[in-house]
Amino acid sequence: MRTNIPLNFNWMFSIYNPSHLEGVIENDFKTIDLPHNAVDIPYSNFDEKMTHGIFSYVKIFTADEAWKNQLIRILFEGVAHQAIIYLNKKQVAFHQGGYTPFEVDLSPDLIYGELNELLVVVDTHENPGIPPFGGVVDYLGYGGIYREVSLIITPKLYIKDIFIQTDGTQNVPIIIETASSIGELVVTIFNDQKLIVGHKKTLIAHTETILDFLIDYPLLWDLKTPHLYTVVVEYYVTQKLYDSISETFGIRKAEFKKDGFYLNGKRIKLRGLNRHQSYPYVGYAMPKQAQIEDAEILKNELFVNIVRTSHYPQSKHFLKRCDEIGLLVFEEIPGWQHIGDLSWQEL
Repeated sequence: MRTNIPLNFNWMFSIYNPSHLEGVIENDFKTIDLPHNAVDIPYSNFDEKMTHGIFSYVKIFTADEAWKNQLIRILFEGVAHQAIIYLNKKQVAFHQGGYTPFEVDLSPDLIYGELNELLVVVDTHENPGIPPFGGVVDYLGYGGIYREVSLIITPKLYIKDIFIQTDGTQNVPIIIETASSIGELVVTIFNDQKLIVGHKKTLIAHTETILDFLIDYPLLWDLKTPHLYTVVVEYYVTQKLYDSISETFGIRKAEFKKDGFYLNGKRIKLRGLNRHQSYPYVGYAMPKQAQIEDAEILKNELFVNIVRTSHYPQSKHFLKRCDEIGLLVFEEIPGWQHIGDLSWQEL
């Protein structure tokens, strides 16, 4: 079965030194927790270049013997803006892009039953080859491991991802991606009263499975009554449960017409604000509760009905809270008034 282990506490942090690649932990390392901004910044009047640099984050953890023959991945929710990941002095990944999550398979290089050293070398410079940089950017990029990190432990037969698409009708197609084309999927949909409104079983024939559900009398997501459904996907092989994941979703139809915006067939006047994920002193590095409170301020104190995530994808905690309280989101990819070359576009 799937296990998620947060790795947010007791990291060691320092300005990068090549000796760190050899496992040398210097006296100038300090203990920090995540989320973390690489540079402490003043409240105002500072040169943006002070946020640029190369930094080392080190995490020591034990890989349990019971993890052998499992798939051990580490999930970084956000690292700005370039990261090289080393495990036990060996480079295992290279990632560019500070606004989207990424995973690294640690399984082949873990030492089970012993301590393991994870080193993340973070480059916070505004690299023109990495979105959104390359043109004039009217906001600061800050830097660091500014969102959460966790270990994901699963069998090698597991659910990779699920995707739910709704159009305001009772039709709900669900796409499920699995690591193998063997086994059986059991999919159950619950409404917000925790009542089952959909249930299907199917044998897996391909690594991508599409199931079409019909939800009787669907409760629509809207601004005043943001009804949410939950889908639970279970993955069985020879009647043994290997993996299970869940996701929430709303049933609604959003469309623009010549005379304005419509939600579920009703014309709505949009009143919105742009939202940057930056805060005084700590830049991007604010935890879950602050992300939740930002959504609530927009909805309940500023009385907007839509927020634009200018100009990049934002915290999953912020987006989830918007879903829960009935706040529309116009989500953007990383970028502002500039599109780079093909390699830039593929990041």
